[in-house]
Amino acid sequence: MNIPHALFLWREAYIRAVCETDDSLMMSRIYEARAAIEQRRLTPVTNEDELVAPVTAEAGLQSMITERTSKTVPCFQTFWDRGNEISRVNSVM
Repeated sequence: MNIPHALFLWREAYIRAVCETDDSLMMSRIYEARAAIEQRRLTPVTNEDELVAPVTAEAGLQSMITERTSKTVPCFQTFWDRGNEISRVNSVM
């Protein structure tokens, strides 16, 4: 049985993304994994596990993106709230 190498490349990229601890590299690893999953979808597969696994992996990658985004939003929200407070104080004066 000849199994195309593309079936496994996405898993390697996914593992690199999940195991990445350097914040400056994490987003590029996530995008590399997503690209590898998309590339895998171009290869026909009859194994149901191989059809489901990339979907699950993409959900995990999306969770990683959401987690990274939520870390930055509170900082922005705090800045935004402070800006609105300043605007309210200036409008009262």
